[in-house]
Amino acid sequence: MARRLRSLLAGLCALALFLYVALALMRCVHPFELEWQEGGMLREVGRVLDGEALYAEPSFDYMAFPYTPLFVWLGAASTRLFGEGFLALRLVSLLASALCFFLVFRSAARNGGSRFAGWFAMGLFAASYRLCGAWFDVARVDSLWLVLVLAALEVLELRPSLVGAACAGTIFFGAFLAKQTALVPAGCVFLALAWRDARAALVFVLALGLPLLAGTWLADRQSDGWYGWYVFDLLRGHAWERERILGFWLELCGALAPVLALSVLAHFVGVHPPRPEGKRAPVHAFALAGLVLAAWLSRVHVGGYDNALMPAALAAALVFGPALASLLAAAGPVPVLASVLALLQLWLLRYDPRVQLPTRADVAAGELLVERLREVEGEVWVPDHGYLAELAGKESFAHGMSLVDLFNSTDHDRAQLVSDDRGRALEDKRFAVIVLEEDWSADLPALARNYTRTQIEYPEARTLVPVTGAPRRPRYWYARR
Repeated sequence: MARRLRSLLAGLCALALFLYVALALMRCVHPFELEWQEGGMLREVGRVLDGEALYAEPSFDYMAFPYTPLFVWLGAASTRLFGEGFLALRLVSLLASALCFFLVFRSAARNGGSRFAGWFAMGLFAASYRLCGAWFDVARVDSLWLVLVLAALEVLELRPSLVGAACAGTIFFGAFLAKQTALVPAGCVFLALAWRDARAALVFVLALGLPLLAGTWLADRQSDGWYGWYVFDLLRGHAWERERILGFWLELCGALAPVLALSVLAHFVGVHPPRPEGKRAPVHAFALAGLVLAAWLSRVHVGGYDNALMPAALAAALVFGPALASLLAAAGPVPVLASVLALLQLWLLRYDPRVQLPTRADVAAGELLVERLREVEGEVWVPDHGYLAELAGKESFAHGMSLVDLFNSTDHDRAQLVSDDRGRALEDKRFAVIVLEEDWSADLPALARNYTRTQIEYPEARTLVPVTGAPRRPRYWYARR
């Protein structure tokens, strides 16, 4: 029976991986947003390709997202190869996620002493696709920084030496260039290296810190200081959602309850994954704890979406794959019980793949809206989906999320300047048409005075709503009076 359950587990892991790959390949060619901030990433790539500054002085016309630039650089390179549009950017995330699966398999198989440990870890991570917001393949930074963290850990495990520490530190710098959150697991790795070997810790921190300091200094000089403002200062004053400080752990434990029970079973049975040869240090464990900590820090901030769980899901896969493999090698009824827990975990992570796919109606509605914008004589303002204006041959402006970040920041003077620019544009009737998600008339009196609102009609309630992230679509059409 244990053998049959193991075969069933292997098949379900293959199904989870197949579903992700199939969905990612079908979604990557969708001509409109899968997630409402993808359009903002598309504009940043366009600025790089046009030779414009990525980190420029914040204004109503343009603001960068508060991320480091690696994804945008790679997106620009991909665009040169595959042409303009979301496909080029999503291919960066798709490739990064594929490498994540590969490195998860290698690490778990090595630490679990069997290929099945790697296979279950890979399947568990693939099955967490919807738990993490169906985010692995969208044109955002998350898969990229995670694969670089995994690559650094792979180097540290294969080469526990000063050379390995230097290479890992350099790769962690690359992960920082993808997203600042990578500094959290990097800090945990440094603590583990300091515990084992002070020299390795010093080499690691120099390999990470020196290019980070030099790169920040150079980027600040080239951007007149705006790089540091976006990357380090902009989000500093953002609030935390208090209920998620503890709620995150309840959420995570609830989603992964069966494999947590599996680990408890392994503890009481006294079964542990075989340890790799050589001097064992807590680097791997500290790094995985750092990934979970990074997930918690991202989740508790206001606006933290399900993609914040990606680092925690990755850590869980790397822990529970080896744990399951060790239990399957035990005697008695333990392998059966462990298999049942693993099957229950995959069952809890199930999702309807059809919900993750845009429809033909979405494409038709998007094309119709672009055509309406193209027919407008004069400027249009579509703050949350500026790429639609660009598709219509119009100019786009600062993304709505960037404006929210600014207005919630501690830089009140800058926020007031941008708010005043927006107010003047509305008072002067600069735009012939404004397309919004919500009715802003109460907060912007000039909008109510100078524009007439009508509701955009869609054939279905979910038409043109992005399949992941905030369910934001253009809802209101404001025409100049």
